Amino acid sequence: MYDSVMSFDCLKVNADYESVLFHGRPGPVIMNQSLEYLPFFLEELPLLTAKSYSQEYGEFVESVSGKFPRTVTSGKFLNWWGPLQNLAKERELNSKVTSFQLALKNGWSRGAILSRKDLLEFSSDERMLIKDPFGMSGKGLEVLEPGERFKKSGKAEDVFLIEPLLERSYDFSHYVFPDGKIVAYENMVDERFHYRGTRFPVIRNPQISSLSFFDQVPSAGWGEFQERLKAIISHFGTGHTTGYSVDSFVYLENGEFKIHALSEINARRTMGVTAYELCSRYAAGEISGSLTLNMKEGSRSLKLSPEGVRFDLFLNFY
Repeated sequence: MYDSVMSFDCLKVNADYESVLFHGRPGPVIMNQSLEYLPFFLEELPLLTAKSYSQEYGEFVESVSGKFPRTVTSGKFLNWWGPLQNLAKERELNSKVTSFQLALKNGWSRGAILSRKDLLEFSSDERMLIKDPFGMSGKGLEVLEPGERFKKSGKAEDVFLIEPLLERSYDFSHYVFPDGKIVAYENMVDERFHYRGTRFPVIRNPQISSLSFFDQVPSAGWGEFQERLKAIISHFGTGHTTGYSVDSFVYLENGEFKIHALSEINARRTMGVTAYELCSRYAAGEISGSLTLNMKEGSRSLKLSPEGVRFDLFLNFY
């Protein structure tokens, strides 16, 4: 999806990728600036930005990465978070409807895709999770209690994804690189499923067997998951320059841990793969690492974020 990196002068961190892709409008400037410093630690090209970074912060970046960060205010830029080149294909890959349809087709979900009209008439004796197919990072979710009706107004043609609300215990993902390499990692989320960090119990070649909760799930469950993961990767393919994450979770049902194989696909850069690149590059002999929002952990932590952004981002090792 990208041209050669050599044909670009600089990088733009378009963390508002999905807002532009699905709604045709950029997000607030602060959305991009909250993450735009990350290439300072990973990339060679200068950053396209209107923000000024202090000399003190530049010296900190240099102490960690070995190079002083460079910024520019104009130039031919490479979108760092998502390409925005083949919009129709990118919308298809990133739409939650696409991944939900695959889950329904294979019997991996007891959910449904409903129009707003049908959802307004829907009622269940189970707690149900309603998803906006174009929400991101846990936004656009609503829980419908047993017997409760959906009341939000909007366009009649809007569609929603609805499925039973499972007792979610652990979130994890696999990132599929363009060359077919796959890494597994744990995601930290809050009660509203908002992202709070990524952990690697093992940084080098992280696979599902290294996840901290691996032994809590029966081996048959992991065997079934592996088969489903193969089917997901076969369906979505490889060779997409940006790679993609397959998001999954472990839930508790009747006292047994089970796996929901396909929560969604994100065909772009993710916080998870960024955490993997940072942990791999800056581990100093440590086995485990994490990238966390607004909290330190482990025996060594680096605060990567500058002052004046929406949240602090810490790179941790232990």
